[in-house]
Amino acid sequence: MSKVITSIDRQGDTVVVRLAGKIDMSRSPDFHKSMIELCNEKPVHMVLQLAAVSYLDSSGVGTLVEIARRVKSYSGKLT
Repeated sequence: MSKVITSIDRQGDTVVVRLAGKIDMSRSPDFHKSMIELCNEKPVHMVLQLAAVSYLDSSGVGTLVEIARRVKSYSGKLT
């Protein structure tokens, strides 16, 4: 699991991912890999809780955009 992912809770068809800290170039590759693995499970609903994220650079934004596209591609919902 990525250093920025503090917990992953599965509740039925929903996956809740809690994130914290800085999502920057040094942490983004692990974050990206962990999120792709979650997307491969094809949850119907994925919730990203970003309240505890203190910094998000363009690499983190890119990962979020890719996750949104992947979830949409299998008709899931990302919030």
